[in-house]
Amino acid sequence: MDLSQGFFGALMQYQGFEPLTYLVSSRLIYRLFWQKWQNFFTLLFWLRY
Repeated sequence: MDLSQGFFGALMQYQGFEPLTYLVSSRLIYRLFWQKWQNFFTLLFWLRY
């Protein structure tokens, strides 16, 4: 996670692709977040029934 943040930060500073890096990093964070919480909510859903 730290490596990817450093990579995107360097890319943003070095080449100035702010919208592109923001889009890519936000998609990566969303995917990581969704994969983690999907399992959690699935577990909660199955525990309810």
